[in-house]
Amino acid sequence: MVLLAVVFAALLRAQDAPIPFKEAQFVELAGDGSRAVLAIRGGGAKSANPVTGVVGAQLDIPDPALGIVLTFDGKRAVVWSSAMKAWLRVFETDSGRLISSGTISSGAQAVAISDNGRIVAASDATGTIRFLEADSGKELSNLKSTGVGGMSVSPDGAIAAIPVGTEIQLVDPKTGKATSTLKMPESKPDPGNPAQKHGASITRFSPDGKFVLSNSGRPDGTLLVWTLSTKSSRAVACGIAPYPRRLVFSSDGKRALAAEMERGSYRLVDLEKGEIIGDYPVGTQPGSMAFSADGKHVLYALPSGVHRFGTSGVGRCERFMGASSRADAEHYLISVSADGRFAAVGGEIWDLGKGICALTINAGILALSPSGKEFIRSDPGRIAKVYDAATGKELRDLPGQKGESPSVALFSSDGKLVVLGSQAAIVAVDFLAGKELQRWKGRALGENIAFRRDGKMIATVDPGKGTVRILNVETGAEKDAGLKAKSAINAITWSHDGSRIASAGSDGSISVWESDSGKLSKEVGSGGALMAGGVTFSPDGKLFGALKDNSVTIWDAETWKELSRVAPTDRSFLFLPDGKRIVSSWGPSLWRVRE
Repeated sequence: MVLLAVVFAALLRAQDAPIPFKEAQFVELAGDGSRAVLAIRGGGAKSANPVTGVVGAQLDIPDPALGIVLTFDGKRAVVWSSAMKAWLRVFETDSGRLISSGTISSGAQAVAISDNGRIVAASDATGTIRFLEADSGKELSNLKSTGVGGMSVSPDGAIAAIPVGTEIQLVDPKTGKATSTLKMPESKPDPGNPAQKHGASITRFSPDGKFVLSNSGRPDGTLLVWTLSTKSSRAVACGIAPYPRRLVFSSDGKRALAAEMERGSYRLVDLEKGEIIGDYPVGTQPGSMAFSADGKHVLYALPSGVHRFGTSGVGRCERFMGASSRADAEHYLISVSADGRFAAVGGEIWDLGKGICALTINAGILALSPSGKEFIRSDPGRIAKVYDAATGKELRDLPGQKGESPSVALFSSDGKLVVLGSQAAIVAVDFLAGKELQRWKGRALGENIAFRRDGKMIATVDPGKGTVRILNVETGAEKDAGLKAKSAINAITWSHDGSRIASAGSDGSISVWESDSGKLSKEVGSGGALMAGGVTFSPDGKLFGALKDNSVTIWDAETWKELSRVAPTDRSFLFLPDGKRIVSSWGPSLWRVRE
């Protein structure tokens, strides 16, 4: 439960600070991101601006709301409850004016509204869909259907799309009669269940009403874009679970978002190219989502407020690789191969190019070698061992540990040396020869250690203090680095050229020092830096990243201007060798931080 709380906190702080709605039980967004309606805790509803956070008109409802839907522009909203003889009310969002009201005798289960605000479709517990005139609340027609949860109404209110088995019925709301059907295309049978027929469970009309977007029900998560004029479909790769919870079009109809509960993410899809162009980890209960008016951000609503992620360029999640098993929860360290192809996160090795988990073991990986061919882990016998990264086969012990149970392993950039850190000692090892080079005893290091890339120097923190010591790997000498932070240091790192050392303090500050002179060159505010993955420079030294409120804040490492806030993460992150992306321990996931 602690892990889930940390992860959930991370989700609330990605990209930009959220627009808060503290009194909301849940928030529903308009499709164009211009408006929102809040269901208030204890009862009531209010309109709101998701961009400014300004709460507007009161929407008068008798009981707590079960659900809310808005027209694409958000100018009208339908609010309903689920009790027997449940009420359903249509409002003018900006003014709060009640347009019409009615009851659903068996309790409303799902509701849709046309984008012109004229037609409402409401399903009940008996499987009956009722079509209502929004202005008067008058029932126009009704029909029995099994597709009550995934229905949608065209923008002009002339057609309703209802998924039923292996087809989508197109129904006239005025008569309740099907006028035509969209037949699901033939697909390969599932190997485990060859008799199963794939069908849609959710539909959405494009803003211009010319297309319908649906899921396919296929195991590969393919979406289908239906052209209504020809009744034909084309497949769009999406790669989510077969039955997404939500689908949303962009204003221009060229992109879509699909929400998946299993992985807790939204997937951004280019419908014209048929490509996945973004992925956004948002937790196991995806809420309302929309595109911003300018199309540059994805808006995601939680009770705490509305959060934003970039849809392109900096701030975009390029790949969310699914919830990690988090084997051995004590270790969330990330290490990446020199070519950027593989990353070790927790107890797993991920192929970043393919987005798949290549190996899972039952304990945390301390470090992946620069070659990507071997990794180090601390086994139950309290010594570090080397394993084959492709097979997980044990290869050899690392020397000279004497049951010290290392919690950190750091490689030099050439992979020839490795430093092991434990509560008892720091040990420098010739990794290729399997020979101990140096040992420094009596330092309760935990995970607070940094290894200069050339393998010649180690920076370590005096426990509970704001001071740093430098250890010489060649001679074994140690000296006070002359660095004095204002508070105890939580994390430390070298720049890749070795000219700077950065530390994150327990008071939330980040200090950057000249490593030769110990001169403080910059201090910036931060917070929440954790473990060895809490602060790091990009390979070219131009960017600096630090954990801040369980997300990653990126600075220009020369001007120290804050550039972006990305990547929800529960513990750690690392720049990839290209310096343009980071890998976060949440998921894990890849995020763009530079063009």
